[in-house]
Amino acid sequence: MRERRGAPVRHRLEDFVVGDCNRLAYSAALRMADGGASSYGVLFLHGVCGVGKTHLLQGLARHVRMKNPSARVRYTTGERFANEYIASVQNRTIDAFRKRYRGVDLLCVDDVHFIAGKRGTQAEFLHTFATLDLDGARVVLASDEHPKQIGDLQEAIVSRCVSGMVVGLEKPDRATRRAICLRLAQRRGLVLDESAVEALASLDACSVRDLEGAVMHLEACVNLLPDVVRVQDGVVDGALVRKVLGARRVVKPNRPYRVDEILQASCEVIGVEVSEVLGPSRHRRVVIARSICAKLAKQLTTHSYPEIAKLMHRPNHSTIITAHKRIDEQIAGGERVGGGAAGVGEWTVLEACERVSERLRSAR
Repeated sequence: MRERRGAPVRHRLEDFVVGDCNRLAYSAALRMADGGASSYGVLFLHGVCGVGKTHLLQGLARHVRMKNPSARVRYTTGERFANEYIASVQNRTIDAFRKRYRGVDLLCVDDVHFIAGKRGTQAEFLHTFATLDLDGARVVLASDEHPKQIGDLQEAIVSRCVSGMVVGLEKPDRATRRAICLRLAQRRGLVLDESAVEALASLDACSVRDLEGAVMHLEACVNLLPDVVRVQDGVVDGALVRKVLGARRVVKPNRPYRVDEILQASCEVIGVEVSEVLGPSRHRRVVIARSICAKLAKQLTTHSYPEIAKLMHRPNHSTIITAHKRIDEQIAGGERVGGGAAGVGEWTVLEACERVSERLRSAR
């Protein structure tokens, strides 16, 4: 399929797992994709990280391109829009920039909250929005928050966003988690029995990304540690899931932990300074402590990824998502923390995570 320049598109609407938590958003995306008089001029999707917003935007863009190869479709992110706009001003190519974004039939912008606080970018985005509206083009936006809750976003942009269809996506419910786990396992060549599906769906997973990490961890252990993780007759059962992913089944405390508590415990266990973790250091033990903090902060607090990023002095929430994914991969691979504090070299990353969790519990 020929791409219409812009950010890469990899998701398909056909692969989206529909449940009560996202049915309205999926139906609205389908209506926008099909176009016609019944479609909304503007669709705004919002929800915490990892609930399917990007999947719907990319799937919608792909669907329109497949249905009508001559359609002018552009999928991008708020960050990319801002960067391209700034570059076009600096390089005096603003006319080409405007042609790319204003001459389309469908514009999909993910993470639109990125333009908040950027006055020049917001002004350009508003003019683009207005031009597309006059031309009858479709605009689909996504953000971690409802447009009215995005700080430093121009009222005129908020007004245009809420003039269309605004739909929230919730965290996956149990039935949806079961369906997602089955789909993810199938893609990775894992055969699950009913008890395994139930065990995976029972994990303390707040997003699709959490479930992806769990299934990836399970697959890695099955394939990389065959002498330790034995699969009977090629079928993964619940006992095996609980054995491999037991550390992921986190029982949340009655009172959520604070990020600074988790940060302090992570640093004490790994043997690094809090200032190092909050700073730019890329020393391996500092990175591991930072990743453990990111993982446990998502599990044991009520904060979103962007909020965790701010509290950990990271530039954006994608760094926290990457850290979370990295630590899951290290756990799956049986990696060790490596020297530094006394005894740390004897621990696997999984054991280090468990020690941080234990320290948090004992402190209470």
